Amino acid sequence: MHFDVTDVQSGTAAVEYFNAFHDGFVKELRFSSRDRFPERGVHTTEGLPDLEVTFAHYNYERDTRPADQLVRATFRGVMNLTTDLTGLGTESAVKYVAIEDATRRRDDGSEEPCLRAVVVAARLADGDWTEVESIRFTFEHATIEER
Repeated sequence: MHFDVTDVQSGTAAVEYFNAFHDGFVKELRFSSRDRFPERGVHTTEGLPDLEVTFAHYNYERDTRPADQLVRATFRGVMNLTTDLTGLGTESAVKYVAIEDATRRRDDGSEEPCLRAVVVAARLADGDWTEVESIRFTFEHATIEER
């Protein structure tokens, strides 16, 4: 299955198809910048970065799709990337992924509409499980597809 995510509705449809990636985990995270050094002492940026996330997804639907499928999500025009990944096995499982409307500030100070993706995991703190935003970023559009 292939999803083009251009708004909250299409993002929600994609996330729901994969059961919000519940009990899956991030298999691979790749950030690709378009920055370059065209000459000594000159740093240029040609567009916003991309972020590819490969989720290992445990599928609960019996006899329909594999139990251990990989799903690649490619996000274009990424800004405001923050991560809080501990690396602890007990905290690597995804509780859910959410896609929501957002705005962000550009270099010129103006605001622009965009989408925000949030990957939520569970974290054990003082003997209680709490939800934490392990990955969060804004983006322009995305594709999400089974591999």
